[in-house]
Amino acid sequence: MFVSTAPGRQAGMRRGRHVFDLVHAFADARPVSGVNQFVWQLAGHQAQELKYNSVTVLSLAAPPADPPEGVRVLRVNPLTMGAVLRRLRPDVLHTHSVLRPGLAVLAVAAKVTGTPTVSSPHGGYAPAAIARRNFWKKTYTRFVESARLASIDLHFAYTEAEKRAILAVSPHARVVIVGSGIRKMDADRPAPAPAQPKVLSYMGRGDIQHKGLDRLVEVARALPSYEFRLYGKGLESLDRFSLPGNLRIIGVVTGHAKARALVESSGMVLLSRWEAYGLCLVESMSVGVPVAVSPECDLADMIAGERLGLVLSDADDATASAEQIVKYLDSDDATANALRAQSWADGSGSMAAAAHRIDQAYRSLAGSGPR
Repeated sequence: MFVSTAPGRQAGMRRGRHVFDLVHAFADARPVSGVNQFVWQLAGHQAQELKYNSVTVLSLAAPPADPPEGVRVLRVNPLTMGAVLRRLRPDVLHTHSVLRPGLAVLAVAAKVTGTPTVSSPHGGYAPAAIARRNFWKKTYTRFVESARLASIDLHFAYTEAEKRAILAVSPHARVVIVGSGIRKMDADRPAPAPAQPKVLSYMGRGDIQHKGLDRLVEVARALPSYEFRLYGKGLESLDRFSLPGNLRIIGVVTGHAKARALVESSGMVLLSRWEAYGLCLVESMSVGVPVAVSPECDLADMIAGERLGLVLSDADDATASAEQIVKYLDSDDATANALRAQSWADGSGSMAAAAHRIDQAYRSLAGSGPR
């Protein structure tokens, strides 16, 4: 599923085995989403484990107060981005947003300075995501974003499906599949308590259409004997629904609280209408929690093919989905699949593996920079 590029020119490696001067660029670097949390963890891994010469994060919005050790954070604005990039002179510039004018300005500055540029759209070019954009955003995508894409040297995709989505927007783009990764979750699953209801969890943003939260509400309604716990930002958007009594909105959890929420779950359910990856799935896998996903999730093919979890037949059919989930969780398949999924999450799905794939891709560009 994940492909690494072969090592290329390595002039950017001249001061040691893993020496890069690397810049990550966000439109908003606050750790408010799974994407941003992954990039902060990646930057920390690159600084601490891969020992890059320097790792700098540029952000157009206020960054977190406690960045990872070894990572320098600079808050910039579009007017100063070019000057900052010329001063830093990185071996690789890695951008992490779409539809952001500031990043379009940065792409021009990178081209002027000859800085090799990598882009991770993080699912931003999914056909369903583009279809829901208003007229102005679609116009921006066609005339501005497409020009930025054409100037990028290398694009990172999570999956084969995302690679196709990027190529649909920019047919001549060079795309490599690097996947994603998580840090090891330090938590042991408690023994199930027979008298307690089974808990099905969701972790993510409160985007109803994107994340299929309306679907999840109906599945919860069809399973009154299960407790549904929803964790994440913006879930108050569900207030417009008549919510069943077995559904609890808890909000954002991080660190040990997040690990505890995962291990207390009987299963993780993600019913997105499109999903380029789904870090909550891999985090659940890493602690042995069974996962159930809609067929529209890009990881669904791998989950089905590698027998890592349950792929629902039709996430819009709440009754059928509820029956599939109950039957699956009560079967031996759920346990066997969860063990396979845990092994995958500890290997290919780990932060170390993802960072290695990304490092190999950086190497293919190193030496083409401005030094």
